[in-house]
Amino acid sequence: MPVPSFTPYEGLLPSEADPATFPARAEALMAWFTQTGAPQLAAMASFLDSIVGEAETLVDAVAALRDEVDLEALVPTGQVGTFYAVDAPAGWLALRGQVVERAAYPALWAFAEASGALDESGADVAQFGPGDGATTFRLPDARGEFLRGWDDGRGVDAGRALGTAQTDANRAHHHKLYTASMSSGSVGGFGPGGYAPGVGGGNNIGTGSYQEAGNSGVQLVEDSGGSEARPRNLAVLICIKT
Repeated sequence: MPVPSFTPYEGLLPSEADPATFPARAEALMAWFTQTGAPQLAAMASFLDSIVGEAETLVDAVAALRDEVDLEALVPTGQVGTFYAVDAPAGWLALRGQVVERAAYPALWAFAEASGALDESGADVAQFGPGDGATTFRLPDARGEFLRGWDDGRGVDAGRALGTAQTDANRAHHHKLYTASMSSGSVGGFGPGGYAPGVGGGNNIGTGSYQEAGNSGVQLVEDSGGSEARPRNLAVLICIKT
């Protein structure tokens, strides 16, 4: 629908400062309003009403679409997410290594079977487990863990399967260890008949040499820190979409 046009009044407005022209100007203004202004304003009002009506129709259509479309379904089953909450929101399960019913979460069980991270032995708690082998399955236990991108053949973290756990480690490095040092050299003695203060005269003290004693074995640097290696972090609840 085209936007209605509006023609502004181009005549002179009535003014009390010019009483002689007031009647004629007022009559001309009224004629413009009756013939031009009012019809154009009515068309403009009708146009605005139609816009409001179309907007209301659009709002109703969006509401109906929202009711028909399950927004939760837009998040795929098996997606992992983190939440600042002690319990998982609706449609999610916390990864606590718990056993759940296959019948209660058929989509998640199908995902686990096809994920490549299902440990049939049930020994690896970082992967899905078979549960009782018939009616249940176990979720991975992500509590207290950092998530790391699967190497997938890149060679940065080689030799790991999807979903496997890894212990903490520090990269190999060196520490300097400083020790006191002494120089090698020789000492002189006294010949026969010589005199050494505090020793008695007439005795040969003799000569000798000395050398710095070397250190052997493993030198340890005093340790410090806690029971694991970790960066700064925030504690969140790791969950999986059902």
